[in-house]
Amino acid sequence: MTAIHNEKGNLWGMTVYGHGSPDGFLMGPSGTGAIDQIQVYYAVKRNGYKINQINMMQCYSMTTVTGFVGSPIDFNKIWHDAAIHPYGYFGINVFGFDTGP
Repeated sequence: MTAIHNEKGNLWGMTVYGHGSPDGFLMGPSGTGAIDQIQVYYAVKRNGYKINQINMMQCYSMTTVTGFVGSPIDFNKIWHDAAIHPYGYFGINVFGFDTGP
């Protein structure tokens, strides 16, 4: 998140790789270091600009999940708010193909 803040004005796009869960969390390759995907969104939006492209390359990155406060979070909608060209998966990402919800 620090890199996003420090590069304000220089950020054209970004790609986030990892494992995604149906409840909106992102995890590293070993399944550790889980963070809520909404934290990535807020790090982008906190700087007050819209980036050109964001590639959320993990399962369920564009689906609607029940957030940590119990209200639904539509990641497809919020990534369209944060980027002109958002890309991600509604279901499971298998070799770059979205298998659906």
